[in-house]
Amino acid sequence: ALSFAGGANTESYDSATPATPPDPSGGNVGTNGNLTGNGDPTTINGTLSTPRAGVGNCTTNNVTAATIAGWATVQDGLVTLPQAVKYPDPAAFPPPPTTNVQFNGGACPAGAGGYCSGTGPYTITPPGPSSVVQMGDVALSGASVVHLNAGIYEINSLSLAGNSKIVVDSGPVIIKVAGKASATPIDLSGGGVSNPSLDPTQLQFIYGGKGEVKITGGTDSAALVYAPNATGQFTGDKTEFYGAIVTSKVSATGGFNLNYDRRLRTSVVTAGNPTLTSFTWRTF
Repeated sequence: ALSFAGGANTESYDSATPATPPDPSGGNVGTNGNLTGNGDPTTINGTLSTPRAGVGNCTTNNVTAATIAGWATVQDGLVTLPQAVKYPDPAAFPPPPTTNVQFNGGACPAGAGGYCSGTGPYTITPPGPSSVVQMGDVALSGASVVHLNAGIYEINSLSLAGNSKIVVDSGPVIIKVAGKASATPIDLSGGGVSNPSLDPTQLQFIYGGKGEVKITGGTDSAALVYAPNATGQFTGDKTEFYGAIVTSKVSATGGFNLNYDRRLRTSVVTAGNPTLTSFTWRTF
């Protein structure tokens, strides 16, 4: 299910030309359920893909494609899917520790994976892009800044507070989240992420659980978020987020602008359900 309200919008851009302003089209969304659009102006500048049909009030026994109110619009109309889409669960990985790893001034915290330097800002530099850094419950606070370089970061949870920030110095930075005993395993609402390239493949969040994912935007917040079983909450006062998001449920409010990277259509592909496209009785 999708809910866009309070001025939340979608648009698109091309990360090959990041200086070009977002295009008020191509910001497509999809759901197996219903899209609720409410607020002025709340605009899906793209299409809505869904196996449902009709526009109107949605009930348990009558799930429509869209419930639109208060000047909300789907600019490019509906695309009818032949069946519901099931995204595969992320691959399992060895359980990371659940110890607290707190970045809040001072020396690098214990449990930072052994590749941390600095006393704030901090820099984590794995040996190579395929190197694995395991950490526990990672928390940034007190306006802390952590620079990340290319590698695979396996953590239990991630929380940003007090205007703290994650900065991508080199990518890809792949953050795999286990979320054991955590209701909100990814919470960026108290800070933000900076990916100056605006190439979302350089910062990826992967989570397979059913907890909540909280994200806010920024001038250079670009990432891929793949959490097909989670609830996504996206907020921000006229903030921008660049890339693509897959969650089980989406709530976008407060002027959150989601800009889809059109280059992902050819560079990053997730297989969906097989679909029958043609049929014939003729044999050869």
